[in-house]
Amino acid sequence: MTDLFSKDAKLASPNELFELGQAHYSGEKVERDLEKALEFWRLAAEKGHRKAQLRLAEAYRYGHGVRVDHEESSKWLAQAAQWHKEKAKFLSDQAIKVEPGLDIDLVQIFDFLLQAADLGEPLSQYLVGQAYLEGQGLNKDLLKGLKYLRLAADQGQAEAQTLLGLAYHLGEGLDQDHCQAIKYWRLAADQGQPDAQTFLGESYYEGKGVEKNISQAHQYWRLAAERGHPNAQYYLGGAYHEGDGVKQDLGQAMKYWFQGAEQGHAPCLFKVGCAYYTGEGVEESLSQAQKYWLQAAERGDSDAQYNMGLFFYTGQGVEKNFEKALKYWVMAAELGHLDAQFNVGLLYYDGHGVERNYAQALKYWLMAADQGEHQALHNIGLLYYNGHGVEKNLITALKYYKLAAARGSKAAQEKVAQLRRQK
Repeated sequence: MTDLFSKDAKLASPNELFELGQAHYSGEKVERDLEKALEFWRLAAEKGHRKAQLRLAEAYRYGHGVRVDHEESSKWLAQAAQWHKEKAKFLSDQAIKVEPGLDIDLVQIFDFLLQAADLGEPLSQYLVGQAYLEGQGLNKDLLKGLKYLRLAADQGQAEAQTLLGLAYHLGEGLDQDHCQAIKYWRLAADQGQPDAQTFLGESYYEGKGVEKNISQAHQYWRLAAERGHPNAQYYLGGAYHEGDGVKQDLGQAMKYWFQGAEQGHAPCLFKVGCAYYTGEGVEESLSQAQKYWLQAAERGDSDAQYNMGLFFYTGQGVEKNFEKALKYWVMAAELGHLDAQFNVGLLYYDGHGVERNYAQALKYWLMAADQGEHQALHNIGLLYYNGHGVEKNLITALKYYKLAAARGSKAAQEKVAQLRRQK
């Protein structure tokens, strides 16, 4: 392997280039470097190496080290599929020749992969199984997906073992069995599969399928974090921040959260933003907090979305803008954020940043009320009491006032007493 690392990449064979990519991906004998792994896989793929082509297709499909690019993913899948087609001799008048660079039909591509999978090729079995599970290129079929995953897993395909373990863990398509999940995750983790290592860490932390062992959880998370797994980095950051099973160390917490944030992991981005906002582990900086929370918000973190809405509503660190506040709070509200749901209702009720709309206010307050927010219950009662956005109905108003009063709303308690006096 030493000679291989010193060899000029231009002179290396496709297999050597692929192995170099594998080494940089796993961090074996060289420092882990996903960018270099992708670079070597690309060189191998351009020389026709099938597994390298599939690795690139997967990277572009899921954004592993690169931005998600379905066209680029399809390109490399097409080349790999063409290889399978030729190897399996599935040439007929009906066969569709797939050329790189064209707008590819995923159904055509996975048809070729399916044929290769049926010939026993484990990586194709994994990809086909995953496709059936997700309905990508094929009709979604849970049982067929699990069938192909098991075939690949039995041949030692680590990603298939990981997904099969997850199916047992969740009880999707088969009886829930945490012990079986652990079995397959161990097999994959022993091959350095970071998802499996992260899942094992979660299992040890929660005591599912194994005896609870926080130290063992941290061990697996460290292995996964070293391979760049953002969830593992997030968990380790939390452990060091809280002193959970390890000595509290804010520097270590920030180290792992920064690693996850660099990969665009929304929870890590949010935690880094929190650190900058409070000055915990880093120098306090509102602008840096907003920078990270904005990135987290764009990636679907509801707490970050709520915070950005609050900044635009109050004008803290940004120019006050009710329309932008509404935008971020609606995003968070649709994800179930209680405070955001209540605040969106207020904006529609008051007409801040949007035309006044009592019906919309009612919609979002009902969302918050379903989570037990007593002020939302009071406000719904107010809408029915005044007939705003709904037909006036004192009985329904009293119903919501009573619910709010039972949760401690003094204003609602006064309304209940008032309505009772009016009877």
